[in-house]
Amino acid sequence: MLAAARCAQPLADVAQYRFRSNRWRRYDKLTALPDGLIVIGDALCNFNPLYGQGMSVAAIEALVLRDCLSQGRAGLGPRYFCHSARQIGVAWRAAVSSDLALPQIPGKRSASIRLTNAYLDRVLAAAEVDPALIQQFLLSLNMIEPPSRLLRPAVVARVINASRRRTADSHA
Repeated sequence: MLAAARCAQPLADVAQYRFRSNRWRRYDKLTALPDGLIVIGDALCNFNPLYGQGMSVAAIEALVLRDCLSQGRAGLGPRYFCHSARQIGVAWRAAVSSDLALPQIPGKRSASIRLTNAYLDRVLAAAEVDPALIQQFLLSLNMIEPPSRLLRPAVVARVINASRRRTADSHA
């Protein structure tokens, strides 16, 4: 692998993403919307591309729109934005928490965010040696399963056991 990387040639110039921040336009909180307005994808909510959430959230928004359209067009905008907000919130909290794990990012680090980031650090450390944990983490990261799955007792037990093994190994 290292030899392949050393021999690699770039295919194109390095490109930078101009907007490295998360931005959620809260149409769900507006009291009045222009009739017929539906916003989807990055126009509704965009994430730092580092997290790879943009396409997943856009696909989820498309499913929400499908479900809202199946209930008729009356009040479509407010229904769609309300239901989308619930779905976006999961990815949003994960992205914001991840950003706030970095000391150079300004923002309030609530006890909840500090606790979440400390636990995720332990999940990632344990996942280095536990294929089941990395699989669960990737399912959550890619929004196939909700992040709450990382809090199931079996997952927490695996994280604790891996942490104990690392502590025992470091004292040996």
